[in-house]
Amino acid sequence: MHSAAVPILPISLPGLTGPAGQLPGTAWDLIVRRLAAQGDYETLSRLLFSAPLKASCTITGILKASGYLPPDGDPEFWRWLYAAVPDRFRYPEPADDVRSTLSGGAVQYSRAVVDPTGRFLAAGCYDGTIELRKIPGGDLVCTHPTGAGNILAAACSPDRRWVAFGGGRGQLCVMEIPGGQLARTRDSGVSAITALTFMPDSRQVVCGGVDGKIVLVRLQDGRCLQFSGRPSSAVTGLAVTESGMIFSGHADGTVRSWSSMEPQGIRLEPDHQGPVLLLSPAPGGLLVTGSAQGPLLFRDQDSRGLVRTAGSPEMASTAFAASREWVAAGNAEGTVTLYGVPDSREICSYPVHRSGVSALCASPDGSWCAAGSRSGMVHILPVPGPGTPVFFTGRTEGIRNLSAAVPGTVTCSGWNGALEVRSTDDGTLLLRTEGRGSSVICMSTAPGSGLLAVAGSGRIIHLWNLPAREYRGMVETYTPGITALVMLSGGTAAAVAGSDGSLFIIRLPEGTLIRSLQGHTGSLSALASDPSSTLLAAGGWDAFVYLHKVDQDNSPVILHGHTSPVTSVSFSPDGKLLVSTSQDRTARIWNVTAGIPCAVLPGHQHVVSASAFSPDGTILATGSWDHTIRLWSVPDGATIAVLKGHRDRISRLVFTGNGVLASGDERGVLGLWTVPDGELIRFQESNAGRVTGLLPVRDGRELLSAYEQGHCIFRDLPWTKIPAECTPDDYARVREYLADAAEADNAQEQPWQWIEALLAGSLRNAVALCHDPPMARGYEIELAGD
Repeated sequence: MHSAAVPILPISLPGLTGPAGQLPGTAWDLIVRRLAAQGDYETLSRLLFSAPLKASCTITGILKASGYLPPDGDPEFWRWLYAAVPDRFRYPEPADDVRSTLSGGAVQYSRAVVDPTGRFLAAGCYDGTIELRKIPGGDLVCTHPTGAGNILAAACSPDRRWVAFGGGRGQLCVMEIPGGQLARTRDSGVSAITALTFMPDSRQVVCGGVDGKIVLVRLQDGRCLQFSGRPSSAVTGLAVTESGMIFSGHADGTVRSWSSMEPQGIRLEPDHQGPVLLLSPAPGGLLVTGSAQGPLLFRDQDSRGLVRTAGSPEMASTAFAASREWVAAGNAEGTVTLYGVPDSREICSYPVHRSGVSALCASPDGSWCAAGSRSGMVHILPVPGPGTPVFFTGRTEGIRNLSAAVPGTVTCSGWNGALEVRSTDDGTLLLRTEGRGSSVICMSTAPGSGLLAVAGSGRIIHLWNLPAREYRGMVETYTPGITALVMLSGGTAAAVAGSDGSLFIIRLPEGTLIRSLQGHTGSLSALASDPSSTLLAAGGWDAFVYLHKVDQDNSPVILHGHTSPVTSVSFSPDGKLLVSTSQDRTARIWNVTAGIPCAVLPGHQHVVSASAFSPDGTILATGSWDHTIRLWSVPDGATIAVLKGHRDRISRLVFTGNGVLASGDERGVLGLWTVPDGELIRFQESNAGRVTGLLPVRDGRELLSAYEQGHCIFRDLPWTKIPAECTPDDYARVREYLADAAEADNAQEQPWQWIEALLAGSLRNAVALCHDPPMARGYEIELAGD
């Protein structure tokens, strides 16, 4: 269908000049009053389709009251328009503005293990709750809200008596089996436990932290022994040999050994190219280690030297599993390859699923390897091959983790938070349990990617297909808690800021680490990328703003000026300017290229907590804990308007397009305002907690809002589009809204009737004004009626 639009007429009145579509509402009021006082109804009729909706409604009412019919117009159209105009203007809203709701971060089981008897499932959640269930059936034995933070690690003791859980707040929780009593909860001394394992005697637990610490906790009395050596990067895995030697793998690719005789730790050469994902003691005194990049390394436990490798230097792996006689590696292409231990020869290879291998585990007797894919399918692969795999699909969506404590069963942890225990013979379901709800910290999308990233409580990012509103999967990051998130252009990567001050660039949807950006001296709470995703701005508790080049590891450019923590950062649409807001009650506009401030914006009476640029970059909005929003002109920083009406701290701002600013506060109230005059369109209650994210979607026709209690809600926005900017597709959409309002029999029907008539006239006028009328080429448009 041809898309035509009415030319937006220039305005030339004393003191008021410029394109009609760029004038504020107060200017339009003055224009309309002057023309009406002069009786210039012809000019008013010509401005009707170029004016904002409120002014168009006023013009329509004036023309109706005067009885004016343009001499060159269609009298039937004008009578239709006059009959439909409402007595009092309000922006038309869809009959049911809530389009859909996502569960956001409500995917909650984080770690689960089956005890060695196969009779109990012990699981931990992101809110710190741990529970014990019976197999089969899933009857709940006990549940404990530990307060330990996100459960990041879990392990069963060799003597089958205990399950240990490690939390994001550094607490170690030990639960007894089969009774489920909480035997011990204590602070381990690390900032967040990212890995743990029992010593061979089951009397001590080794804990590794996000801060790189290695701590030995004695269960009898809770005493802790911290090894004096301290690597600089997070512990990603732990392994203990029968002799009591401890090996740790780290996010920077290093592997270290620890013992009471070597409390400083010894670094094993060579390093891996990425985070260590596999640590497996093997027969013959070997240690097998693996990473996302590069081959498997077979090392001697005593000498710590490299013995041999398996796989090629170009090998890229997404998951590993190991038994006493083999090691398996899976990749993103969906292939699982098994290598012999100790000789490292390739035993066999299985094509699993084209969606890629997301998890692997070995049976206790080494007779099979279970492979999970991002599609949700699980394959039970016989070892040694070839053989006939058993495969099944549960209701976990993508597979995140697999474990096997006893022959004949496999535990599947899904991206949707569900846990399932199934028979490996035929996939029979033995137990299923769902996840719990959680908060949403922040969210982000990249134009054209079709992907939405939602950060829930903890270190998990949940991915959604934005057009289909379908869950895509879960990404686990290298930080104990996400504080800010921004998706980079194309949706293939994201920048993630952590509560520990870390800043990572990760690949999506795999979650693999691309690089770690250094140079910060405090926790980060604000993050933004420029439109090209080549530059990243970060701010936090040290009051500095950091500018990082996304594709480089160089030290950042540091912008000095704020005297209190930075609360938000936003780039202008052309990427040339950056705004930062702070607890020092100011906002600052920076020249990105020069790294100098263009303007300092005082005026708020409390912490300035949110910021956003308009789509054309000429207006800046800032929100504050003083409950107000201020509009500033860019780049000079002159005040345009102060928006009042919120009754709590402003937490988020975004321009939706079509001259609308959306705001959210800590009570969960959404505000919609016209720009630039700042007139309130409406407030919307949510009862879902603080607004933690706002995104315009579907070309600005909908607003996606995220809330502290875990909901992400898609809402239709009120109709604000200037008639001259509307297309036949807009007209068709208005008729759908009108039909919905008529069916609902509500008060919105008349405003939509008027908008329908207004757009019909605007499109007819657009065709008439074309130099080359599209009707000559078979143009078709239905303006009114059925």
